[in-house]
Amino acid sequence: MNLKDRITLFSSLGEQINLDSEIYFGDDFNDARIKNPWFTKSNIDIAISSIKECLSFDNIHSLLSNYDIPSIDAKRVLVIMAGNIPLVGFSDLFCVLITGNRLVVKFSSKDDVLIRFLLDKIIEVDSRISSYIEIVEDLVKSDFDAVIATGSDSSSKYFNYYFDSYKKIIRKNRRSIAVLDGAETDHELELL
Repeated sequence: MNLKDRITLFSSLGEQINLDSEIYFGDDFNDARIKNPWFTKSNIDIAISSIKECLSFDNIHSLLSNYDIPSIDAKRVLVIMAGNIPLVGFSDLFCVLITGNRLVVKFSSKDDVLIRFLLDKIIEVDSRISSYIEIVEDLVKSDFDAVIATGSDSSSKYFNYYFDSYKKIIRKNRRSIAVLDGAETDHELELL
């Protein structure tokens, strides 16, 4: 697949996404929420809406216009996905595949349902992409050239050690803070 094919593939996926995640994901919606009870309908809707927006033809083209993406010998990029936010691993999946590399994916046990669903949808749009995707369970038996991993501060130490000889991007904990002044409504506190 050339770059034009990959842009068409992802923009076609974006056009097909239904913004009501419960309808779009069907039975997988409830399965995902059972695996990770922190995944609310609102959070899943926000995630899928953001993905749909990013996958517009104009947005993909605008993003890629900032880079020179040559035809390359595809590298096998292992993506170890986080599962703390619905579909958080989609951006890594997208970046690996849109650049023409091969995705070797290790799903988070907390968010494998929704990502698998989108991978299936990508393959439905253009089955040629399936030769660029490999799902793995055992990292020791996996073959890859580079790594993108997302996890906690403690897992990042393990990732850095284990993948020392590979080109890698290792993400660890990110933190945020909320300042409360006592004027918050019950609803605002629930949203925290």
